[in-house]
Formats: sequence, structure tokens, C-alpha cells
Amino acid sequence: MDASITPKRSAEKRPFDIELAMPRLREAIRPFPKAALFALAEEGFDAPFELLMACITTHPELQRLRLWTLFTRDAHGLYRQFGFAEPRHPERVMEIITHPYASPA
Repeated sequence: MDASITPKRSAEKRPFDIELAMPRLREAIRPFPKAALFALAEEGFDAPFELLMACITTHPELQRLRLWTLFTRDAHGLYRQFGFAEPRHPERVMEIITHPYASPA
């Protein structure tokens, strides 16, 4: 991986900060044409989160993906409206946790 795009990881996890998240979210949807965002708003996607998810899940270059995997602690209902569901075969899913600040659920 190119060092210039390697994400910086802090030693300790910071709490979620809405004041930092909203500008990042607005910046993420900025490249999409206004017409596309208005069309999504007419379909009922008007919150920045909904616009971002709709842009991601409808992006032409991502339409051939066979499997989308998402991890969430408590936003299952939000993601269900975009077609996400519990795994059909949870017994086939495994994980390994390597981050020192991560703790078992």
C-alpha cells in the first residue's frame, strides 16, 4: 500500500464526534451531481447519512459486487432500509481481532 494513502491510526480510540463527522459526510457527497442528490431526496433520502448510503449503494461501478459486508453495533434498522440483512449463514462467518483496544463483544 502506498504510504501516502495509509490511514493514520491513533493508539487510543476517540469517541464519536458529530461536529467532526458532519463536515466529512458533506465532503463525501460533494462530488455527486446536484441533480442526483435532488433525485435521491425526491425518493425520500434527505438526511446526509441516507444520501451517502444511497450514493454508495447505487454507484455504477459497485453494481457488480456480489456481497456487501457491514458491521454495526446498533444501527441495524438504518442499514435495513438499504437492503442489508443479517447473514444467511452466520455459522460460516469468522473473525480475528488484532487491535489492542478492541474488546470482545
